[in-house]
Amino acid sequence: MDVTTVAVVEDDVSILAFVCFADGLVRWFQQLCLTGALALAEPKTLRWGLWHTPARIVRRDLVELKAICAALGTTLTQFVEQFENR
Repeated sequence: MDVTTVAVVEDDVSILAFVCFADGLVRWFQQLCLTGALALAEPKTLRWGLWHTPARIVRRDLVELKAICAALGTTLTQFVEQFENR
């Protein structure tokens, strides 16, 4: 093996270790925190049904906040600063 091959193999081992660790965290979370169908769900189901939900909520609300700011003639930063200064 040359140096490049060794580096690639080490990278692959690191990536595999990271994936196995992530899988273990998901399974641990399922056993401790979920019940019913989600406790037995596949990772893909969890990803779309559980992990992406906060992102969808934030994205939807951000669009609505930008629309409100446009109607008020202010920027999103100015709008948020008004509430932080209270």
